[in-house]
Amino acid sequence: SSWEAAYWVHAHRMPVVVHCSHGWDRTSQVAALAQLLLDPYFRTRQGFACLVEKDFSAFGHPFHLRCAHGEGRNDNTNSNSGNDGGQIAPIFLQFLDCVYQLVSLFPECFEFNPKYLLLCSEHVYSCRFGNFLCDSEREREELAGIRQRTFSIWDYLENERKEETLNPSYTPERSTGVLLMPFATLMRHVHLWTDRHCMHSPRLCVRGLPVGVSQPSEPEKYKNDQQSDLFTKRERDVLIAKLHLGVSSSLPSVEESASFTIDDE
Repeated sequence: SSWEAAYWVHAHRMPVVVHCSHGWDRTSQVAALAQLLLDPYFRTRQGFACLVEKDFSAFGHPFHLRCAHGEGRNDNTNSNSGNDGGQIAPIFLQFLDCVYQLVSLFPECFEFNPKYLLLCSEHVYSCRFGNFLCDSEREREELAGIRQRTFSIWDYLENERKEETLNPSYTPERSTGVLLMPFATLMRHVHLWTDRHCMHSPRLCVRGLPVGVSQPSEPEKYKNDQQSDLFTKRERDVLIAKLHLGVSSSLPSVEESASFTIDDE
């Protein structure tokens, strides 16, 4: 929907009306992504902050309702909140995932990197910053006084995490214009945002060559190379056996691989 909206605006110079059932979930997603595709300003750090504040916060995206901040799934103490399992939805996280796909596809066009988006996705649920609290601007300003009582995530990202969230590949000259490759090509490059969705999954710690791959042709070169990521199946088995026996887990040498015997059971 975002690609199509951007296409009609750019190619045909036609105004586009975007509206979902409430106007603060899918409307915010589609409108914000379309602006990212069309306007290079929103691909800068300052522009992206402005985009989120404008199309999500100011338009009334209910962060508290969708993220269930501070409430259990079966908490019915507030009958007016309607904050049950049917109202909880990762709307803003879906938006960040789509932005991540664009950043991965066009890294030279964005001033921020995926780490920037990852920190945003974490603090949507951390309740540490007031930008992602409450359900409307009225609640933030009049009822909760969020701006006076909490810090802004944009100041945090700009002042404390700027070095690790800046994109070294960003080139303002190449970021001008629209990002409208053919839609089928765009969708073909969509992939899993592992840093976010597999954040707590165990990482692969041992990489080995496929079964049956022979020893490197220059064994002396790899004999004492403790930093090598690739090693043969025999060396991998020796390493795993050593871990089980409590022996040093360093990469075995060629002689150790030849002399160390392993019981298949």
